Amino acid sequence: MLFWILLLAGALGFLGYRVVAPSGAQQRIPPPSAGIMVTLYEVQPRLWEIWRSFFGTVRSAQVQKVTSQTREVIEEINVEIGDSVKKGDVLISLAGQSQVALLSARQAAYDDAKSRYDRLQSLFQAGGTSKQELDKANVSVQEEAAKLRDARTTVSRIQIRSALNGIVVRRNAERGEFADPGRELLAIADFDRREVEMLISPTIRGLIRPGMDVQVKSPWGGQTMGKIFRMDPEADSATGFFRGIVRLPPECTLIPGDYVRMEVRMVHKENTLAVPYECILREDGQPYVFIVDGEKAVRRNILAGEGSGGYVEISSGLAPGDKVVKIGAGSLYEGAKVLVSNGLLRTAAGSGVKKTEPGTASADISGEK
Repeated sequence: MLFWILLLAGALGFLGYRVVAPSGAQQRIPPPSAGIMVTLYEVQPRLWEIWRSFFGTVRSAQVQKVTSQTREVIEEINVEIGDSVKKGDVLISLAGQSQVALLSARQAAYDDAKSRYDRLQSLFQAGGTSKQELDKANVSVQEEAAKLRDARTTVSRIQIRSALNGIVVRRNAERGEFADPGRELLAIADFDRREVEMLISPTIRGLIRPGMDVQVKSPWGGQTMGKIFRMDPEADSATGFFRGIVRLPPECTLIPGDYVRMEVRMVHKENTLAVPYECILREDGQPYVFIVDGEKAVRRNILAGEGSGGYVEISSGLAPGDKVVKIGAGSLYEGAKVLVSNGLLRTAAGSGVKKTEPGTASADISGEK
């Protein structure tokens, strides 16, 4: 019995000692913080540009839809898809040999009438014929000329010619088929004049003008510099957007059907101050940043403008050479002690390090022009 009393007393004494005298690990006081780790962006004047992107499909500025004016059998088609043609080339011949023969006859009749009139005119000047005979010959020439014009019109309808220099992009007919009026037989595209249609929001319509340069890029890598050729004077009633036409240079490698991205430079300024997006904080709608003064963080209210390419234009509040906190800004307060990183930061993938260069952002900034 005495044994159990002594054992209980010893246990209670040990527990009391643990409560009154904590272990050495619990007695240690954490060392004072060296500061909040941050990275900096040094503000320097820079070229400031804002670009707006549009999307569209390349097309030919002029396409001839080849049709027949009369219902005739197709006798010959002289071109295939992809062939280059010149203005005036015969594309399709329709069955109409009688019309060709008639044209030859009308041409011969006109030549005879003109020759007879020329002879009588010479005789009349020499006094060898009457004025009445000369007038009669002149009337005959006019009649034959009218008949010749009619015959040429008829033949032009059975010999369908190209109205422009271009490339055959569609062929919808074969030899032996009927060429009905209005039916598209071929399509010829003018590759020297290519264009892209862009749809422009009413909010920026006044900023885009004919003559502005446009960067045009395709997903496969083809690109060129075009110009805004014209803009519609009124918006589309269905969409509310304005239509602009970008004309491409003749030597570009983009062809009708290519899907492209168009970029228009809306703003171009020299010596502009800007900071990365992540530098900017807001309180009650007021934008501000933290700059580092010695080892302290100082809050600085700013006037922010438009953003582009991961940066925001700063109209006031900063000066060249200011060191703005980038990574770690959200953890700061006025007067907070900071510890500037040596520039070695883990990348977003965590698979390497990235060195922060002076005057540049210290982390990847994604964004398009």
